Parts: sequence; structure tokens; C-alpha cells
Amino acid sequence: MFPDNEIPWQVPEDVSNSAGNLALYICSNQQHFVGHVLGGTDFKRDREAEFNTRGGSRGEITAKLRETANVVAQVLSKRDEAVLALPYPQPPADLSLSIQRFLLHLSAHLTSHLGQAGSLRRILTHQNITAGEVSLHTIADLNNLTSI
Repeated sequence: MFPDNEIPWQVPEDVSNSAGNLALYICSNQQHFVGHVLGGTDFKRDREAEFNTRGGSRGEITAKLRETANVVAQVLSKRDEAVLALPYPQPPADLSLSIQRFLLHLSAHLTSHLGQAGSLRRILTHQNITAGEVSLHTIADLNNLTSI
């Protein structure tokens, strides 16, 4: 929905991060907390790059988002639902949270940043169009998902 490769990296006045940086942050967040911690991947987070990268194509951003979605789908598809009640292995701020509650937090956190990116796109392109919602039917169909 971004019309070119530059707009995702633009930052309006009084805004901290570009949509491109938010996308990198979302990917790293999910890759670390789901892929690495729950799935045992060898992902190494680079928070400095998440926020200091200043360019890249829409295709590169999309590829990172798809790769991340696939890692999350693969990790979660291998989990039995009973595992969700277990404590999250690396809780933030020494909080005791179940895996299910931590995944709920990650989902809300992701949604917040996706909304920010959508708002930035609307502001920068002057186009008030939406990418749409994820329907409950789509969510119900995710039961057998192993990749995006």
C-alpha cells in the first residue's frame, strides 16, 4: 500500500519512527520472542539496526514480514495447546506469565505498531484507504497453518 520505496522510511515531524523501522521492529520482536525463545531458532536481535536503518525496498520489507510470519506459524503449529499454560521461558521484567498470556501481549503489541504504520502511511500518502481487517473466518482457518 506504500506507493514507492521511499515513503516507508519517511518520518513526519513529531514522530519517532518510520513505518519501515516499525516493520523491522515488529519482525525482530516476533522472531526473538516466538522464533528464538519458544522455537529455538538462532535469531540474534539487533535493536540498533531496527531503529537506525534508513532505507530498503518495499519488497525487502515484505520479505522480512513474510519470513517472520512463517517462523511464527511454524513454531506455534508445533505446540500442543497444553503448552500454552506453561510459564513463558524468558518473562520480561521478572513477571510470571504463561506462554498464552505472553502471546496475547505480543499480539496486542504487534497490533499497536501495525496501526501506527497504517496511520503513517495515510499521513504520508494523503490516502485514507485501509488494508482491511482480519476476519474471524480467517482466524478460524489458521488452525492448520504452518506457513503464510
